[in-house]
Amino acid sequence: MNEIDQKRLFNVVVNKNYSCSEGHIFPNTDLSFLIIVQPNSSIENALQDLYDEQNFDELWCQECGSLRKQARYVSSVEFPQYLIFYTPKNKRTNFSFPESLEIYGEAYSLYAIICHKQNILYGHYLAYVCLQGVWYKCDDSRVKKQAPDYKSAYLLFYQK
Repeated sequence: MNEIDQKRLFNVVVNKNYSCSEGHIFPNTDLSFLIIVQPNSSIENALQDLYDEQNFDELWCQECGSLRKQARYVSSVEFPQYLIFYTPKNKRTNFSFPESLEIYGEAYSLYAIICHKQNILYGHYLAYVCLQGVWYKCDDSRVKKQAPDYKSAYLLFYQK
């Protein structure tokens, strides 16, 4: 897989513009492989965070040659074939997430979940994969039909 294929398949492309208080505009593009779901938040909020305008009291403006108040706003977002959401395991709280998403007319379905089970002595990763509408638990060399354990979700994988 070449880099262009990887970007098309996995990267969320967020095109942003920065505008200083004097009206100078500077474009900027962010590529993200993961969309982070903050504690006590939701997938829907994480998607909305991609679009939120942000204001800064002091950022360097190349045109002005000084620090200026600036606003950052999103001009466009390009979503890939696969979306990956990350929930920080050390800050995870129970949250719900949909099995399907619609983003600007594009339908995504949840097809895999990576879970992290832990206690004070150890941690262990396992996966749930949905094939033709049936969920399977993949735990080391053992695979069996089983509904996902949503409480310990760490990474969520959606596909168009």
